[in-house]
Amino acid sequence: MTAALAAAAKAAIRPRAQRRQVIQLTDAAADRIRDLLTRRNKEYLKLGVKSRGCSGMSYTLTYADALFPLS
Repeated sequence: MTAALAAAAKAAIRPRAQRRQVIQLTDAAADRIRDLLTRRNKEYLKLGVKSRGCSGMSYTLTYADALFPLS
């Protein structure tokens, strides 16, 4: 009975949906970002969007020492 229950639970759990790629970088852009991170001795580049500018939105780029999901 326990094996049947475990099998039913496993079948009910769906695998996580694969995330779509949010941004695409050319090889040259990726190399430039690596260079900038190395020069500043940082590990992460944080990309954000703020309300401002002519279109109402603008991008922000900041360097970070740690990874903060959803910050």
